[in-house]
Amino acid sequence: MQAVAAIAMHIIGYLYRDGEMGFPRDFDKAMELWLRAGELGYAASYGSIGNAYKFGEGVERDTK
Repeated sequence: MQAVAAIAMHIIGYLYRDGEMGFPRDFDKAMELWLRAGELGYAASYGSIGNAYKFGEGVERDTK
């Protein structure tokens, strides 16, 4: 059941990032959800965090 919660957090993170389906656009909330999903074992969430830094989505771009 924990895996399902992590996947849901990951998806909801995208909804916050994009401001879709009635969710306000909130990059901080998206990052928070992705981090929590990663901590619960959903590794793809760390990729979403990495992409946010790579493309400067809600955070300062990190080109390293």
